[in-house]
Amino acid sequence: MFKRYPLHKILLYLTDTFTLFTSAYLTLWLRYQSGLYWVEAENHFPVTKFLALCFVAAISPIVFRELDLYKHKVIFTYTSQFVKLIKGHFYIFLLTIITFFFLRDEFIEHSRVNSVLFALLSFGFHAVIRLFLMKPTLKKFSKEQVVTRRILVIGAGRAGEELVGKIFNDEALGLKVIGFIDNDPDKANLKILGIRVLGKTDELDEIVELTNPDEIFITINSISHGDLLELIQKCNRTRLPVSVFSSHITVVSDKVSNAEYKELEGLTLKRTNLYQASRAIKRIVDVIGASLIVLLLLPVFSIFAIAIKLTSKGPIFYKTKVIGEGGKPFEWYKFRTMYVNNDNSQHKKFVEQLIKDGKAKNGQAKIKNDPRITSIGRFLRKFSLDEFPQLLNVIKGQMSLIGPRPCLPWEYELYDEWHKRRFQAIPGMTGLWQVSGRSEVGFNDMVILDIYYIENFSLWLDLKIFLKTAGVVITGKGGF
Repeated sequence: MFKRYPLHKILLYLTDTFTLFTSAYLTLWLRYQSGLYWVEAENHFPVTKFLALCFVAAISPIVFRELDLYKHKVIFTYTSQFVKLIKGHFYIFLLTIITFFFLRDEFIEHSRVNSVLFALLSFGFHAVIRLFLMKPTLKKFSKEQVVTRRILVIGAGRAGEELVGKIFNDEALGLKVIGFIDNDPDKANLKILGIRVLGKTDELDEIVELTNPDEIFITINSISHGDLLELIQKCNRTRLPVSVFSSHITVVSDKVSNAEYKELEGLTLKRTNLYQASRAIKRIVDVIGASLIVLLLLPVFSIFAIAIKLTSKGPIFYKTKVIGEGGKPFEWYKFRTMYVNNDNSQHKKFVEQLIKDGKAKNGQAKIKNDPRITSIGRFLRKFSLDEFPQLLNVIKGQMSLIGPRPCLPWEYELYDEWHKRRFQAIPGMTGLWQVSGRSEVGFNDMVILDIYYIENFSLWLDLKIFLKTAGVVITGKGGF
C-alpha cells in the first residue's frame, strides 16, 4: 500500500476525510443548534441530514483525486492547489444538492443553505490546513528526506541523465535515485552521475526485489513503440507506480498532463486496467445517453437526411463493415457524405502512406479538399455531424459513446501488432485522440492516445472527453 500511495498522500487523504466529516457536523450544528440562525433550535441533532452529508463527505476525496489534489505538483504549489480546492468544493456543493434532491422532502428542507454552508466550511478548513499547515510541513520533510521516494530509472542515456540531473537540483521533490537499468552491455556496473547501472530490463524483477524501490521511471527514446509498451507492461507487473519520460508519449503528456511532479514532465500511469471492471456501468451510461441524444436531436437529424437526399443521388446512410473490439467486424452507420460509386483508390493510398509514415509527429488523418465529398457532406464532416447515426451502434452494444476509433478491414491488415492493442476495448463515437487534435494528430499518436485511454479508463475521464467533444463539434477544430 505504501509503495503505491506515499505516506504524505495517505496523511493528506486522512486529513481531508476528517475535515469533510467535521465540516458536515459543524454545518448542521451551526444551522440547527447554535442559535445563530433564524431556524428554531432542535432538541436532537438532525442525524438523518448528517448521514446525507456524510455520504457526500465520503465520496468527495474521489473528486479531489480526479482534480489532482493528491499529486506532488499540486500539493507543493499554492496557486494551483488553491484553484483546485475552489473547483473541488464547487463539485462538493453540486454533489450535496443532488444528494438532497433524490432524498425525501424532509431532507430537502433548507437544502440550499446547508449545501452552501457545508461547501464554505469545508473549503475554509481545507485552505487553512493544506496551504498553511500541510504544505510547508511536507516541503520541510521532503528537503530533510523524512519523506523520500526511492526511484529506479530505466534508461541510462541522455534522457535518463537529464532527468536525474533535475532530481538532484530540486531537493523539494523528495526523490532519491537508487539505480539505473540499461540494456547497453557497455554500461554494465558503470556509475553515471554517481548512480550505478544495476542490470538489464530482463532482470527487472530481481532488481526490484533487491533494491526495494517506491517508483519506476522509464526514460528511453531509442526504442520502438511496441517495445516501449511491452516494457511498460513489464513494469506494471511489479505493482509499483510507473512514470514514462519518452518522446513516444509526448502527445499524451501534452494533452493529458497528468505528471506527478511539475518539474518532471512525463506521464504517470495507473497500475491496473479498470476498463473491464467498469463495463457494466459504462454500458448503462451508453444506452441512456445515446437514447436521450436520439430523442432530443431527431428533428435535426431529419433535416440532415432531407438535405442529403436533395443535394445528391444515393442513400441517406452510409453502411460498411468496420473492425471493433477483439478484431471482430460489425456494420456501422454514418450519414452519407460522398457521391456514390466514387473511386476509393486515392483514399487507400493515402491511408497506407499515413500508417507507413506513422512516426511523423504531425500527420493528416484525412484528405483535404477530397473531391468525393458532397457540399452538405463537407459541412457534416467539418463538425462531425455525420457520425450521429452511430448512436444506433451504441444502442445495439457494438459501440460506446467514448472509446477507441474503429477501422476498415483493409486498414486493419496494415497495422503493426502494437497498433492492434487499440481494439482491446469497445470502439467509440468519440475518444481521447478526437479531442486532442482530430485530423492534426499523426497515426502513431492516435494509437498511443487510444491505448492510454484503455489503460487509464475512468468514468471521470469519459465525462471530460464528452464535454471536450461538445467543444470540438461546435468549433469544428481539426475537422475537414
